[in-house]
Amino acid sequence: MKIYLINPRFPITYWGFEYSNDLSGVQYTSPPLGLATLAGLTPPDIEVEICDENIQAVNFDNDCDLVGLTAYLVQGPRAFEIAREFRKRGKTVVMGGPMTSLDLEACTGNVDVTFVGEAEYTWPQFLNDYRTGTYQMQYIQTEKVDMRDSPVPRFDLLQLTKYSHAGIQTTRGCPFNCEFCDIVVLFGRKVRCKEVEQVIAELREAVKQGIDSVFITDDNFIGNKGYAKKLLKAIIAFNRTLSVPVQYMTQVSINLAQDDELLQLFYEAHFNKVFIGIETPRKASLVETNKNQNARTDLVADVKKIQSYNIGVSAGMIVGFDHDDPAIFQEQFEFIMETDIAWAMTGILQAVPKTPLYERLKKEERLVLSTQSYQLNNTALDVNIIPKGMTKEELLNGYTWLLRQLYSYENYAKRVIGNLKAYTKTSRISFSIPTRAQLQILWRTLRYYLLTWDRKRRRFSWDILKYTLLHKPSAFYDAMVHLVSFKHLHTYVYEHLGNVVAEKVSVLTIREQVLSHKTVAMLSQRAITAYEELSKHAAEASARASEAYEELRQHASTKSQQAVAKYDDLAKRADLMSKQAAAAYTELRQQAAALSQHAASLYDELEKQANAASQQAIIKYDALKKQAETLSQQIAVRYEELSQQAALLRAQTANISKQVAVSFSELEQQIQAARQKAVLLCEELEQAMTTLPVFHVVQEN
Repeated sequence: MKIYLINPRFPITYWGFEYSNDLSGVQYTSPPLGLATLAGLTPPDIEVEICDENIQAVNFDNDCDLVGLTAYLVQGPRAFEIAREFRKRGKTVVMGGPMTSLDLEACTGNVDVTFVGEAEYTWPQFLNDYRTGTYQMQYIQTEKVDMRDSPVPRFDLLQLTKYSHAGIQTTRGCPFNCEFCDIVVLFGRKVRCKEVEQVIAELREAVKQGIDSVFITDDNFIGNKGYAKKLLKAIIAFNRTLSVPVQYMTQVSINLAQDDELLQLFYEAHFNKVFIGIETPRKASLVETNKNQNARTDLVADVKKIQSYNIGVSAGMIVGFDHDDPAIFQEQFEFIMETDIAWAMTGILQAVPKTPLYERLKKEERLVLSTQSYQLNNTALDVNIIPKGMTKEELLNGYTWLLRQLYSYENYAKRVIGNLKAYTKTSRISFSIPTRAQLQILWRTLRYYLLTWDRKRRRFSWDILKYTLLHKPSAFYDAMVHLVSFKHLHTYVYEHLGNVVAEKVSVLTIREQVLSHKTVAMLSQRAITAYEELSKHAAEASARASEAYEELRQHASTKSQQAVAKYDDLAKRADLMSKQAAAAYTELRQQAAALSQHAASLYDELEKQANAASQQAIIKYDALKKQAETLSQQIAVRYEELSQQAALLRAQTANISKQVAVSFSELEQQIQAARQKAVLLCEELEQAMTTLPVFHVVQEN
């Protein structure tokens, strides 16, 4: 059995960076992590092939048994095209991802099987059902899955070196509840976490594929700060085992700025960029959309603090809130320039299906229901809401002006340089010899910006490079990232969106021409007929309205009398409750007075006990002090006596030593004299013996 998993091609978007691929050398930004996770959930006896249409063509002649599609809303049209082609070939096509969870109705009928919600449990169940021929048309996961049951993705099935970075997911869910956001709809507010050991295992597998950059795709990496700190410490330890350094980026909330320990860990773990949903500098709009965590803080100071840890801040900004008026575009521009946010993904407010915003605007009849969910692209001039503080034309014109201001050469350079100036720490990664791929990126980028007749482009790049080399050489990598990405951002704003506007105007013009040339006569005749019918209906409706008015008047009179009776009843009840409340208040007041008196008496008693105890402590202290002084005096006297005795003993010992020495000398002299006398006596004895007759006789014998 073989499964062909497909990620449909994205339209050109702000985050696609398609226009800078010729400089970066990659083919797309992020790989399809969801499909790699599905492959990890698939039994090993089933062959799996992953196709990302953003880097390779779909093989419609693939010899697979089953086709699996994933899609965000903007991928919907292309996903349906792919599904139709495979179904024509007799293949079973299944589909999951945010598209099915947010707009299931649009998917039904375009594929054979749909998956709603997370897939860790429903995908294995489906595969088992498919093998036995008992699979269902729809699999819905209502309960949130345990992240510990999510497998290590099959990174080996992705061509990771063709992307800007690898992707891993460590948590799902966000503790906040912003009105426009679909994250809580998809994953809930409780933050669910993978085991730290598994995350490190995923990083290890990704690094094996030769990548040097990782995007942690969590919607809010610090939704659980305790877990985030534990994981960051593990990443720091993991980084020490690598010969080639890896850089990280992720998505966080603005409260990262309030935790110095967390910021330091981000810095030590080599995080060089974070994406934050700031949305707007206007507090009324933040409160409106339930973004209270942003409304309660100083956004400018928070962004600057994060940047001071050598962490670049990119931001999501939105225009079109109910409290936004035409002045919001200048406010957004000034805020983004003041905070030096280079990558400011500014979009128009969209009401995504199933979000609280969608439901509210639907009740207010302010949704453009003719717009399909998969046509929504908040950076491509698509609007599915009726603005409240300005006209649609003012919203689109102001938005276009804002983007062109933000991504002009001059303003972007100012923000990049300002961002680098905010870096206050030394480089976290030691210098290493550039790889061949890095040198190729450097050459292509310098050639594009410096070897050109476009003076603005040359000046723009030279300003950034000059400042970096003179003042922040350790941030040269970050400066190059900004230069490479700006080619896409500038082209997207000044060329791509211009083409989008022209296309939309062209479609509207054609519609108006068709309407004016082919349908005016028909509409005129229909209008005459409709007028006659409306006249008849108007007369009938007038008569019915008179009858209905009389019925309503009588009904209103009856209701009015009932309301008066109910008011009187409520007034009596309110008077009774007021008296009861007064009595209860008096009783509580008396009880409070009694408690107060009791507390006062207890206080006086405790004060007396404390005073008595204090006096006893003073008396004991004085007695102990006197005893200590007496003992000290006794010790001093005894010490003096012992000192005198010791001195006397030392003197006596010295005298005895002298006497012993004298006696020993005298004894030696006496011994010497005795020895000499003995020698003399021996000599005399010997002489005396020689004179004796006996001595001679002995000699003769």
